[in-house]
Amino acid sequence: MRLLVQPDVEQRFWDKVQKLECGCWLWKGVKTKYGIGRFKYRGKLRSAHRFAYEVFYEAIPDDVWIVRRPECKTPGCCNPEHLMLGDRSIAMGNGCQRGTVNPPDNASIINTQEHKISRKFTPEQVKEIRLLLSQDVSVIYLTWRYQVDAHTIYRVKNNEHYKDV
Repeated sequence: MRLLVQPDVEQRFWDKVQKLECGCWLWKGVKTKYGIGRFKYRGKLRSAHRFAYEVFYEAIPDDVWIVRRPECKTPGCCNPEHLMLGDRSIAMGNGCQRGTVNPPDNASIINTQEHKISRKFTPEQVKEIRLLLSQDVSVIYLTWRYQVDAHTIYRVKNNEHYKDV
């Protein structure tokens, strides 16, 4: 379920966003030293991109991260279409690839997106995913549960992958 906000709160958000021709929504408000937009809602400072995702898509648990898709090259972008659910490792991997995060010493950085996309489900997991989707379990929840991109879940749902299961 989407985060429902008062019109004045939504207007305050839009006052801090500049829509670019490339489709990015550049955050013009307060930012952290890492360039992450900050937005105050209900007395709490939140990440602007997380707020945008929850307003336009769906509220998510606190332990799930919102990260920019690898193809979005604009720091401070808060367009929910350019965002996806993830975790700290995805955020760090994307940041290392973009050069916005320094990799840890003696660590080999892998492309976490390719790793996640190529993940193979067991036949039991595929059946469980399809069953849960038929019971109206949200794709957002399944992406978090299986640590994959939403497109991967949709491909399983639409029999683009695992046709034999």
